[in-house]
Amino acid sequence: MTRALCGYPLSVRTAARRCPECGAEQPDDAATCSVCGFPMAEMTSPLPPQSAPKPAAPVRKQGALTGFLNALTGENLKKTYITLWEMVKAGTKKYNYEERTEKMDRIFVCGTPDTTPRLCDIRTDKIVVWAVWYVLLAFYIATFGMEFGYYILQNRLFIPGMIVYGAFGVPFSCLLLFCEINLFRSIPFYRVLVYFFSGAFLSLFVALIGFTLIPQAGAGDLLSSLLVGVIEETAKGIITIVFIIREKRCRYILDGLLIGAAVGASFGAFETMGYILVYGLMESSRTGFTIDYILVLRGLLAPGMHVAWSALIGGAFMVVRGFGAKSEWSHVASPKFLLPFVTSVVIHGVWDTDLPLPMIIKNGLLTAVIWTILLYYINLGLKQLEEAKKRAGTVQK
Repeated sequence: MTRALCGYPLSVRTAARRCPECGAEQPDDAATCSVCGFPMAEMTSPLPPQSAPKPAAPVRKQGALTGFLNALTGENLKKTYITLWEMVKAGTKKYNYEERTEKMDRIFVCGTPDTTPRLCDIRTDKIVVWAVWYVLLAFYIATFGMEFGYYILQNRLFIPGMIVYGAFGVPFSCLLLFCEINLFRSIPFYRVLVYFFSGAFLSLFVALIGFTLIPQAGAGDLLSSLLVGVIEETAKGIITIVFIIREKRCRYILDGLLIGAAVGASFGAFETMGYILVYGLMESSRTGFTIDYILVLRGLLAPGMHVAWSALIGGAFMVVRGFGAKSEWSHVASPKFLLPFVTSVVIHGVWDTDLPLPMIIKNGLLTAVIWTILLYYINLGLKQLEEAKKRAGTVQK
């Protein structure tokens, strides 16, 4: 409403509005038509209420350690997508049968045109690492069942099952962690199993050649232990890179981490079975080691051993490859590959070295170091996923 010079209120029409009954033009605030009396209120429709905009999720900035790793690798990771604590905390979440089945299907039923998610459907802000804890629990229930059959029922036929379940439990569960974290889901799980089982005997065979050529290698002093690291990490690295080059669906950092973890997990599992056979059964009277002692010790240390060392090598190779390039052996000459590779070799060597520290403390510290670096590469892989979405023209909302 406005007023004339004399002060009389005048109606101001912001837009012409006509009566649908007689067609007479009406002011905006008219409740009924001034000519025919048709109710004009029916012509106005209130605007739907607008919900308040959701606050943006806080971005976790990089810490000093991430900045240090950025300086070493030449990468530019600016935020953290997932932390180790979030991985551990996810194991406490409970799901019903339908939810568990759906989550397992998404992990294990993948790699085909119908089961590979579109980039626009992948969310890097809703990562839940859960199946690893579920499968690990299943492995240990099976192991305890076998131990019950051997120790309580006094049946030696349970020994092979106890060794297999106990040796494979932690390494295979760690492998599933990399399956879960690989949100691309482009590599079928049966291919992961192929890399798991074939990677074991191939890398062990190459390592045996190395030990034959370098007989000085062995656990004990630092130099001999470093030679063990050089031989075994080179053997696993060669097989990992062969698999990456041959796997056409391996295009991203998360894929390289997964294939490297498959090779390392199988290497560690079969190595544990060998230790049980030699030191826990054949030479137990001399060594004093029991099957349970070796299973528990190797199970506690497995996350920081071969599966982590090989995953780092596979991820570093894919960092060098970058977007769209073809995997080539020339990538191994890049400092971005050599630095993580040497890191795996050194950690492996120190792991086998006799130091004036309790073994569980020394190897626990080395596990913390390797997983700090691995989490950096996992987050690099998730950053690459977001970059792939941008290249594909999709935006995460």
